[in-house]
Formats: sequence, structure tokens, C-alpha cells
Amino acid sequence: MEPFLGDLMKRARGESAPVAGKRRGKAVPGVREVEEARALLEKQLHSRYWWVFNACRIKGFIQAKGRDEADGGEKAQTEETAASVED
Repeated sequence: MEPFLGDLMKRARGESAPVAGKRRGKAVPGVREVEEARALLEKQLHSRYWWVFNACRIKGFIQAKGRDEADGGEKAQTEETAASVED
């Protein structure tokens, strides 16, 4: 199915000349089919952009949490050292 959508998109952009007659036993798609294919591809692309955005956001949260935990451990050691020096 995807190669068919790819062909539709190429034709929509004018990258290949329209084929007269039948193709693979199916009628040559018209404007409506091309527009539907474009809408489907745009929806899929939009979905993937959000997936990547959310993955990067989660990665940032995890990295920030790791840094906070690492900084928290160093601060605790510094406070213990300062308390022992004061005694």
C-alpha cells in the first residue's frame, strides 16, 4: 500500500507524468484520491512529530532528574564535611 501512496505523492508534486489507462489492474487515481493520500500522510507525519517531541521531552526530564540526584549526593557530602570540620 505504501508504494502506491508514494506514487500518488510524486504525481501530486508533478515529479512524474500521469499514466494513461490502467495501472496494476486499478484505475489511475484522481484528484480526490491524491488529496486523501496527502491528508493521510500529513496526519501520520504530524503523529510522528509529536511522538518524537514527547520522547525528547521525557529524555530531558530523566536527564534533569539524574543531574539533580547527582548534585544532591554531592551537596550531602559537602554538608557532612562542613559539619565534621566545625567540630
